[in-house]
Amino acid sequence: MKKSVLAIAVAAAAMVASSAVSAAQVYNKDGVTLDIGGRVEALYMDGAKTDHHNGTIRDRARLNVKGTAKVTDWATAYGFFEHEWNHQNNSDEAADTKMRYAYVGVDFGKYGRVQAGRFEDALEWASDVTDKLEEDGCNALIGDNRNSGKIMYVWEGYGVHAAINAQTAINDYSYDCLTSTQTVKGGFSAALGYTSPVVLFGPISIRTGYTYTDFSDKTGFKTAADDIKVWTVGASWGTHKKGFYVATDYTSLKLKRNDNIGDEKVKGFEFLVSYGFDSGVVLNAAYSYRKFDRPAGVAANDGKMKLVSVTAAYNMTPNFRVWAEAHFDASSTKGYGKYYYNGDDHNCYMVGARYTF
Repeated sequence: MKKSVLAIAVAAAAMVASSAVSAAQVYNKDGVTLDIGGRVEALYMDGAKTDHHNGTIRDRARLNVKGTAKVTDWATAYGFFEHEWNHQNNSDEAADTKMRYAYVGVDFGKYGRVQAGRFEDALEWASDVTDKLEEDGCNALIGDNRNSGKIMYVWEGYGVHAAINAQTAINDYSYDCLTSTQTVKGGFSAALGYTSPVVLFGPISIRTGYTYTDFSDKTGFKTAADDIKVWTVGASWGTHKKGFYVATDYTSLKLKRNDNIGDEKVKGFEFLVSYGFDSGVVLNAAYSYRKFDRPAGVAANDGKMKLVSVTAAYNMTPNFRVWAEAHFDASSTKGYGKYYYNGDDHNCYMVGARYTF
């Protein structure tokens, strides 16, 4: 890329706070493009994930950059990264900064695309049908974390989505059902689904996915796992934010322990219904359920998480969005609620505003 292109990108990044367009394309010439986007938000949270039942305002910002370059008439190279800065119950200038995505790939058009780097497993696409709330959505899913060390192939056509990825060996791998990051030897994930043309008020989508992860570090964490297997299936009808939308997903996880006392299992499902008005108002309601089955000899007991969630959002402009969100514990087993602290399960309320550029 020419120096002039890089200069334009740097200038655009410095001006994003005053940008009035979404995902601004700052360069497009000779088959090379460069887009810059992101968002800034402030969110009032009543007791959510804090050490006490007091409200706090969290500020969070994301910046992403995407570039493409035409290699041949049938292949286009691309790269993407997104970084996040998040101050949640912490005013430290360096608090919680992380790379969300970082990958490069080649798009072969009708023959699919290949990419490598940091992103979610292929399975995540299968459960994305219920991940529609503003802040804390998809609460029954297990295994949708972003991690590095992946390579994935995706093909889409005739309504079909097919994807498979390999996970290479890596340290500090994140899994939402484990209490700490782990060392991974390898693994793989796959997803397959079909989305129909419009039927009455929208398309119907059926999806399924599977993930296998092999841990090479067998000690030093609560679960003492050899490997984890996750299977999920999802279905939806409609287009979210455009009229009526309904979706559900089911997830099953099996964690093989290396201490010969039995396997741990987690099962969950989620149901979501939504309606998007022409005025820009979107209403969502969801029910999430997780059941934890643990063998005798494990310190933690069996338990269930039950959560009812509702949101109301309004797009004041294409770039500026305000919303309210509430999560109600529905008789979860003590200690298994989504918002558990100070020895009890709590409800949670949020009000937020987001500017997207």
